[in-house]
Amino acid sequence: MKFTHLTACILFFASNLTFGQSSQMTDPDVLGIKIGMKKADALTIIKDKFQKSNVTVTKKEIGIGAAYLTYETQHKILLNKSKPSISEDNLFLNFLPDDTIISIRRLIRYFPNKQTTFDIGNALQEKHGFPVYFVHDDKTRFADHTMWSDRMLPGLSLVGMDYVQGGNISSGDFGSVTPYPYCWSEMLQYAGEQYDPKSLYSQMTERNSVALSTAKKWKVCGKALWVANGHETRLTYNATQTEIILADLSKAPDLILDMKNMLSNNPKTVYATVPVEQPKRSTNTPDF
Repeated sequence: MKFTHLTACILFFASNLTFGQSSQMTDPDVLGIKIGMKKADALTIIKDKFQKSNVTVTKKEIGIGAAYLTYETQHKILLNKSKPSISEDNLFLNFLPDDTIISIRRLIRYFPNKQTTFDIGNALQEKHGFPVYFVHDDKTRFADHTMWSDRMLPGLSLVGMDYVQGGNISSGDFGSVTPYPYCWSEMLQYAGEQYDPKSLYSQMTERNSVALSTAKKWKVCGKALWVANGHETRLTYNATQTEIILADLSKAPDLILDMKNMLSNNPKTVYATVPVEQPKRSTNTPDF
């Protein structure tokens, strides 16, 4: 990784954000796949673009009351590598019970010194306009993070990683520092490999005071595209990687709270039955 390219990228983004220009992003996609698209349509797009792709399915059980459903919550798709510089290219699609895509995550790893942050930044800006938020970790020179949004106004162009260390943002930081780190950390709940719709539903229904506060912040985040470029000189193989996450947090509370209806309307949902009467005691039951 040539850090002269990285420095040029930082100055490039910072100079544009200084003038308060907002993102031009309206309806973002990753490989033509958009939030809210159905699973079958997304898989058709992938099959057309990557004929040799391979899909790994993750299933989880959702239980709300007496209703239970085991469904495909995530598809991990190994895309066939289109360029010799790419060592690994994975696409993660996360779904709700009605097969709606709730988040998209793409993780691309490159062979050492084959791809630069500057190249990626230029390509994304051509597609989405100016980013609304940019962070560079100048302490370890490990990563930079860029976020586009259809809702948020431009904030700080460059901040220290102390604000977002660990992805944990306190309630006091929201608004007083910048909303972007919060949106970034919340997006990870939807796009991570440990995506768990049941847990998200529980958060929204069992912790009402926290959920209300979170929902308001999600509404501010809107539809956002987060890109992280990592470059680590200590690694011997994958020295550079790009992670792209797309989520629509403005609709997330409504979608999660509608989980109960998704289960009741799903033909594959089963319902636990309560026995009408207790079975009679067996003659083989021992004394206690």
